[in-house]
Amino acid sequence: KEIEETIDKETVTLDGKRIYLHVNVGGRLDITQVNKKKPDGIGLLRTELIYMDAKEFPDEEKQRKIYDNIAKEFGPDKPIIIRTLDIGADKKLSYYKMADEENPSLGCRGMRLTLSDKKLFKNQVKGILRAAKDHDIKMMYPMITNLDEIKEAEEFLKICKEELKDDGLEYKDDIEIGMMVEVPSAVMLADVFIEHVDFFSIGTNDLTQYILATDRFSPIAEKLYDCYDPAIIRARNIVADAAKKKGKKVSVCGEMAGEEQAVVAMLSMGIENLSMAPAFIPKVRNLIRKIKILELKEIHEQILKAENASYIKEILNEYLIKIEKRRKNLWKRQKWR
Repeated sequence: KEIEETIDKETVTLDGKRIYLHVNVGGRLDITQVNKKKPDGIGLLRTELIYMDAKEFPDEEKQRKIYDNIAKEFGPDKPIIIRTLDIGADKKLSYYKMADEENPSLGCRGMRLTLSDKKLFKNQVKGILRAAKDHDIKMMYPMITNLDEIKEAEEFLKICKEELKDDGLEYKDDIEIGMMVEVPSAVMLADVFIEHVDFFSIGTNDLTQYILATDRFSPIAEKLYDCYDPAIIRARNIVADAAKKKGKKVSVCGEMAGEEQAVVAMLSMGIENLSMAPAFIPKVRNLIRKIKILELKEIHEQILKAENASYIKEILNEYLIKIEKRRKNLWKRQKWR
């Protein structure tokens, strides 16, 4: 009942800090159900699901229509971040033969694939540029490993724009470009990468897997895969600091964004944009409306000093218990007035 009562209210902390909650979506969008959760935008549009539903690579015009329709359905003035094709590892296309690799999770996936097959990539980039002409659409690159990839993508984007201009087609010239932070090198060079992109989006699932060298689907190594491991907490903090120093946005779009403990941790780092499955938005909004940002400074310091995941979870749980007690006491006072 409490969650239902806050569903139409702004996601604002007790001390007035506005936090933005976005949704992660695939190719198919039940807009009626999504809009019931009152999201602020789409923080991650997984375009690989559009490709996986097709029988062949969708051409430029088809992609433009798909992204344009999603933006129109979703509503005006709501930003949409489109992640470029992220196949490889556990995601395959029936009509595209990929090289057999001994360890595909470390192989040709994400931007590594699209930069190696620019004909495939060009249709998508042009389609996004054209759809963005009339909407608040941003583009984001997955699985960025080094600066050369970003620079190659920058040059490729220029070529796509020039070709659209030569063809007399309208497109968004000043489209915002972001990158996923999913591998250790992106964390270590966050201060360098942020000079070349407009925003970061932290993919906690892969970032945890790669930093901890742990297959997240392995039943044997399951205990090691923990998004609250101190190494992961510190990594997210490094990325958040790099973005904040340049006045640029950073979001989290992994599964962690919908977890109450993680929300407290991320807000303590100054992360103000969270993207999650639609079902989690009402619960997270209700939680944020009980939090005071000024109270999180000490929590931030404690979790960065913590030596194991268990202690980090204990710190975060203690705060969740504290704010729940505060809510109950407030409710009692209001009841007896």
